[in-house]
Amino acid sequence: MVMNIVFRTDASSEIGTGHVMRCVTLANKLRDNRATCTFICRDHIGNLVNHIKEQGFTVHVLPLVETSPIDNDLDHAHWLGCSRDTDAKETKEILNSIKPEWLVGDHYALDITW
Repeated sequence: MVMNIVFRTDASSEIGTGHVMRCVTLANKLRDNRATCTFICRDHIGNLVNHIKEQGFTVHVLPLVETSPIDNDLDHAHWLGCSRDTDAKETKEILNSIKPEWLVGDHYALDITW
């Protein structure tokens, strides 16, 4: 049985690249073990969407919202690029079509309430 895994992570000139690079490393190892890995990333300036695609993974790109209402008290909430509710809704729509067994979130602006 092939396991289907989705990564929700972002990179940008402000966030940095560590979250995405960590997830790509994990996704490569999981793919070596026959898992299908997909990424969901927001279209931040300085994102690594092309790098993820060059690694052979599908990336669903969420639009960047011009004004980012901060609706949570996390220190890095503004890194999300939209409200937490908007991000959850947009991500859920993609997840409903993919139906993964696992969702891996690597993002300082997402917590259990997301």
